[in-house]
Amino acid sequence: MVFQDLLGSELKKGNQTIPTAELDGKIVGLYFSAHWCPPCKMFTPQLAQWYNKFNSEKPGEFEVVFVSSDKSDAQFNEYFEEMPWCAIPFEKDDLRRALGRKFKCQGIPFFVILDSNGEMVTDNGREGVMEEPNSFPWHPVPITELLGSEFIGAGGTTTTPDLSGKTLGIYFSAHWCPPCRGFTPKLVDFYNNMKSKRDDFEIIFVSRDREQSQFDEYFGEMPWLAVPYTSASRDKLAKSMGVRGIPSFQILDADRKVINKDARMRVENDLQGEGFPWPPQPLEDLSVDTTCMGYDINDVPALIVFMEGADDMDQQTLTTGLNEIATKYAEAGKEKGKEQTLLFFTAKASNRITSQIQSLCGIQPGADVTAVIVNCPEGGCHKWSGGDEVTADSIKDFVAKFESGEIPVTPFSRG
Repeated sequence: MVFQDLLGSELKKGNQTIPTAELDGKIVGLYFSAHWCPPCKMFTPQLAQWYNKFNSEKPGEFEVVFVSSDKSDAQFNEYFEEMPWCAIPFEKDDLRRALGRKFKCQGIPFFVILDSNGEMVTDNGREGVMEEPNSFPWHPVPITELLGSEFIGAGGTTTTPDLSGKTLGIYFSAHWCPPCRGFTPKLVDFYNNMKSKRDDFEIIFVSRDREQSQFDEYFGEMPWLAVPYTSASRDKLAKSMGVRGIPSFQILDADRKVINKDARMRVENDLQGEGFPWPPQPLEDLSVDTTCMGYDINDVPALIVFMEGADDMDQQTLTTGLNEIATKYAEAGKEKGKEQTLLFFTAKASNRITSQIQSLCGIQPGADVTAVIVNCPEGGCHKWSGGDEVTADSIKDFVAKFESGEIPVTPFSRG
């Protein structure tokens, strides 16, 4: 039943339609790909060769399901003829889009591995096929193992036991990256402020430099520890921690679980570390963070209340009401064991991010408080339909209409 709920009742395989129930008990790979995509056209033959070899050795244990991003039924059919596995029917457009959102497909080819219970094993299946074909199903290596057991610093070598019980900041950065060069001095200030007050915290630099000499020069500016440049696991660590770009600063607790996967803006707005370690909150402000509850605004629909024109008292009243709604929403999701399907943000002051969102959504900055649900996965927004005044009650109604599908997506304005 798990795959029927996820993928629908029927799949295509060759010229036939088969019941999705045939996947029960199997490991399943979701292959997001398209005919028009050159990297996909290069990877598909590799995947087919690996798939055929695996299934000849272990028949009945694994299946692939193609999730098409093709632009026409004809393209889909031509491409699918090259594939020995199953596919979501092309006409199931809403289902294909929903799968892309659920698994945060940011680009193709994208190969996600699910266990027999439908739980994700890895979203790096492409790298697995290309680099470690015999290590299927590519269970993620624990962060502690990828970090290694020895770290270098000005005071010599530090080992894992020395860091026991400490909260860690993992800093992915590089000498050649201008935004990194701008952020590192701020991180140094933050680090020194923290170290003057407490010793249960450490930062570990994971270099993305291209040469040892670059690493040596850049690390010379840093007062913390580093994974040795010679470590072969630096790339795997970046992939494991979902690093998309640099600088990236993530916070791990004493058990090496991620507390905050995007703490860069937190550092810039809290150099004294008063809110450290910045655990996820159900309501965030866009001047401080573009993530909420561990999810990025680019990956999940997000309700934003623009209140830059309101006075402090009105902002506080709105924020209190919105926080109650966001908290109940987050708690309900946790109780059901579901991922967040809607994020909640305030925008108390205008900045580059809020101005960009207002422009994309056709919202005029000004004194009037307004709200919108930004839906980046769908390339648009759901415009306010809660009446003349934005209040806690009208926000509840707006969210209910969004969840019921009553508010259509308006494409982003690119003009």
